[in-house]
Amino acid sequence: MSTLRHWIKRFLWATIGTFVLPLSLGAQKDVASAGFERDIAPIFRENCAMCHGGPTPQAELDLTSEQGVLKGGKSGKAIVAGSSARSLLIEKIASGTMPPGKNKLDEGAVTLIRRWIDAGARASSAGSKLYVSESL
Repeated sequence: MSTLRHWIKRFLWATIGTFVLPLSLGAQKDVASAGFERDIAPIFRENCAMCHGGPTPQAELDLTSEQGVLKGGKSGKAIVAGSSARSLLIEKIASGTMPPGKNKLDEGAVTLIRRWIDAGARASSAGSKLYVSESL
């Protein structure tokens, strides 16, 4: 009977090591590899670019490019790469101050932006830029 238990334990540990552990590590990699173009730009395009984009972005804050986000605006730096807790952008969106009006960012979007900032605010590719339709 103890031999059977031994083989069952080995099988269970092998199963966990083969299937469960790689899935959890893969999920951690996805969070750490959040990039501007793939993950953050769509949120900004949908919710922010109509005011913080184009030739004269409000408060001189251009959220249509990684460079614009890192540069900041009239109020200073929008983000502190590596620290969402010290980032003005997170303060504004988490408090509901931005975007103005009824349509606020959902918690998933805020969390994704926080994770991107905490991971160092990396771009998916160098010089990524959003393109905002003139019809907005």
